[in-house]
Amino acid sequence: MADDFFSEIGKSLSRFTQQAVGKTGEVVEMTKYNAQISSEQKEVEKLYQKIGELVYRGVKSGDIEVSDDLADIISAIDSHRVVIRNARKALAEVQKKTLCPKCHEIVAVDAAFCPRCGSAMPIARAPKLESQEVSVEESVEIQEAEISEEPDFPEM
Repeated sequence: MADDFFSEIGKSLSRFTQQAVGKTGEVVEMTKYNAQISSEQKEVEKLYQKIGELVYRGVKSGDIEVSDDLADIISAIDSHRVVIRNARKALAEVQKKTLCPKCHEIVAVDAAFCPRCGSAMPIARAPKLESQEVSVEESVEIQEAEISEEPDFPEM
């Protein structure tokens, strides 16, 4: 009787293991196909994007005539690009960097070339400081005014 019990447990474990291996194989196959589908969809999206860029450039250069619908889309793209360029310029200022004049990539102020497109960067010149001439009398007056002001200390 004990042998039958252990034999049944062994058979159940064997069936379970076979089912698990079968399911694992199915999951691997499904993952492989899903990855292939996703990869192909990304390639199609890249090609659509290239078509769009070619049409956009063709319209901007005057090589392609467009319908009103497409002209509206081109106009919307131009508007978005202006906003992006302004935001990149503001971001560069916050980061104390500059923009490449050709591709508008954010570049270090002291960079000789743009790391994205390779264009030579304009030489950054330090702003000229205007000398402020202060006469000796004005200097003495300023110092006297600073000394005569009483500090604000809370009363105790």
